[in-house]
Amino acid sequence: MSKTRLEAFTDAVIAIIMTVLVLELVRPDSDSLQSFIALLPHLGVYFVSFFILAIYWVNHHHLFQSIKRINGKVLWINISFLFVLSLIPIFSNWVSIYPNSFIPELGYVIIFFFGNFIYLLLTRELLKINGHRKTSETTIRKNILSVVLNIVSILLGYFIAPVIMLVGSALIFSMWVIPDKNIEKMFNNLLIKI
Repeated sequence: MSKTRLEAFTDAVIAIIMTVLVLELVRPDSDSLQSFIALLPHLGVYFVSFFILAIYWVNHHHLFQSIKRINGKVLWINISFLFVLSLIPIFSNWVSIYPNSFIPELGYVIIFFFGNFIYLLLTRELLKINGHRKTSETTIRKNILSVVLNIVSILLGYFIAPVIMLVGSALIFSMWVIPDKNIEKMFNNLLIKI
């Protein structure tokens, strides 16, 4: 199966999600500075959500550059991944309206948990069918660490303070700002062979 259609579809869906995300922003209700200041929580959540989507896209793009084959299972895992990402605008808007409320923050973080978990499944399947055993260990470890940290931050947020969930998510995504170096090495090795 060719991976190019899946990559193009993923690019388009993520671009649409980013567009919907900006459309969810509320407009100032007047021309005053106070009106703009009232929008800062919305702008902050928009900023975070936009860059989380960008981090997912960069890593997805990076991962797909390192593989040659996909299968039907990859198609469905990727569609599940996109479904979860498509929920980010809804939860971003909800958490920006109620920034100090546990349930919206929990929903926001649970979306990231499912995104990370499905990305783990996608990575495992792609590395399995493309035979990258050496590089898969560190990539899979990073994916598993993300999922475990999501669970820990949710539990700590529930028992201590909801803001811990958001801080935990920020830490998780900071690990992914730079894509996995082993994937990059593998991609460079493939280019040398070609």
